[in-house]
Amino acid sequence: MPRVVDREVRRSALIQAALFVFAENGYHGATMQQVADRAGMSKGGLYEYFSSKDDLLLGTAEAVINEMSEESMQLLRSSEGPLRQRVARHAEYILENIEGWAEVSQSMRQVWAELGNAESPLTKLLGAHYRRSVDQLETLFDEAVVSEGLDNFPTRAAVLTIMAVIDGLLIQAVIAPEEFRLYSQSGMFPRMCAALIPGPIDEAAS
Repeated sequence: MPRVVDREVRRSALIQAALFVFAENGYHGATMQQVADRAGMSKGGLYEYFSSKDDLLLGTAEAVINEMSEESMQLLRSSEGPLRQRVARHAEYILENIEGWAEVSQSMRQVWAELGNAESPLTKLLGAHYRRSVDQLETLFDEAVVSEGLDNFPTRAAVLTIMAVIDGLLIQAVIAPEEFRLYSQSGMFPRMCAALIPGPIDEAAS
């Protein structure tokens, strides 16, 4: 019987190859042949997964975004305890993983710069992901308002604050990793996130 190749494994390998080629050559300087060569695949095989270089870019960007957000969002949903505790644990997870995300973001930085106009499919993808993440967090916070009786809690403002700080930490991890590590060790970010949520001060540490 012919060997069945896992399409998701092959697709993931192509995305990793594209990350390397885009980082090395920029989007406009990269070619589908270079990506195929890097992945050890024929150019025709690459086109079975991605119909064009634009399609490959969007697939790569989407994979990077999902890697950065899916596990952290799942952790926040599945954790037990009051929202204050869950948000603090989520912040700790972000700090533990953000340097790895920063490495991926740095490899895509030239691509973001080249295609960062408001009408590009990439910009629209990033915008849609950001709005989806905000909406998901706001829904989770709104559920806690009901279940925990968190009166007068501006959930969307709290979500936007946390998202803005995460974006800033990602940039800091890219351009000033030593300072990021010092900040990460301070424990300030989990405390700040917990302080946005109504509840006893010592609740987040329990």
